[in-house]
Order: sequence, then C-alpha cells, then structure tokens
Amino acid sequence: MMIRHLINRNEDIVHPFTSTESVERILLDKYYVVVMDNGEFRGIVTQPDIIKTGHNLIIDCIIPKARLSINDDLSQAIQTMQEERQFTLPVFDETDTYIGSLSYTRIMQNIYDSGKGSFRDVCSPMSNVEVKINNVIGPEEFEAVKQMFISELSHYTKNSIQVIYSSIELYKTAKENQEKEELISSIYDNTRKIDGILNQLFHQYFSEVN
Repeated sequence: MMIRHLINRNEDIVHPFTSTESVERILLDKYYVVVMDNGEFRGIVTQPDIIKTGHNLIIDCIIPKARLSINDDLSQAIQTMQEERQFTLPVFDETDTYIGSLSYTRIMQNIYDSGKGSFRDVCSPMSNVEVKINNVIGPEEFEAVKQMFISELSHYTKNSIQVIYSSIELYKTAKENQEKEELISSIYDNTRKIDGILNQLFHQYFSEVN
C-alpha cells in the first residue's frame, strides 16, 4: 500500500519564531506542528523535540527528520521511522515540495481498521474494564508499530523511574528538612512526568485519527 492515501494534509502551521509556550495546547492535541516561513517548509516539531531541546522558540526546537516520498510504500515508511526513531515524518512530492506528514498513528489506525473495528470501541480511556494483555502477534506492520510503542515507552520513562528510586534511597538517610523537601519534590515532579508521558503515548497510539 502506498503512503499517499494516509498523508495528513490538514495541519497546524506555525512561524519559526513562535514561542513554544503558545503552541503547547496544539502539541498536546495534535502531537506536532509544521514550521513554515513565507511558504517555505522549515521542519516538523513534535512533543519529544520540545522535551529534548528545551528552547523557547519553535525554530530552535527543529530536529532534522528523514523525508518520505509520496511514492513510498507502507513498509518503507515504517522502516524509516524505526531507523530514525521519529514517528511523524514529512512527505514530499516528485518536485521536492512538502505536501503533508505521515504518522505511525495513522498507519496503526489503517492497519487496525482494515482487519477489525474502531479504536474507540476497544481503546477508550473511559472503559472501566479489567485489561489483560497478551503477546498477540499480528501482521508485520502492526508488529513494527507495537515495537515502536514499547521502545518509546521505555526510552522516555527510564530516567524518571531511576530518579524516583534514587530519591527514595536518599530520603531514607536524609536528615535536613530542606533536603527531604527537595527529594520529595523530585519524586513528585518525575511521577508527574511519567504520567504525562503515558498520556501522550496513549494519545499518539490509540486516539482516533481525524
């Protein structure tokens, strides 16, 4: 299957010198923004890009990403995403003009819809049911996306979990109230960070595609 059928062309466009704070809501809802300067494509900025760079202006948060071609097939796109560890990539046509983006969320939605039903039916966060996870083996494309999810979850939570463990061990021997307060604050901040990461990953992988 060619990726041309899954390209997102309805995107949020921002100027390079837009503040990251002003696009925070868009990033939470849409995961990424497209940076354009007088009609010229400058790049795509995703939530992880903001976290990695920590800058105040969008232009400073642009991390170069591999380009997909409108003529690429699905397996080529997935392979590129895996190799680059970037899960939203720009797509260009035969004239090297930016025409939209492709995300693994759309790929996963397409794979799921082609064989089953709606994501909302089985992945709704409002479903108050017991969930049992089995290592279900699916099509090659599905397995690739599943591995992306596992890899990204591990990558973005590992440091925070380690900080929490270390803070707890240090708290056991801490004597000064100020030191204890700083350690508690560290545990609280990193717990919130993990919660935010889980929410973002859920949105990226399981929210319904527009």
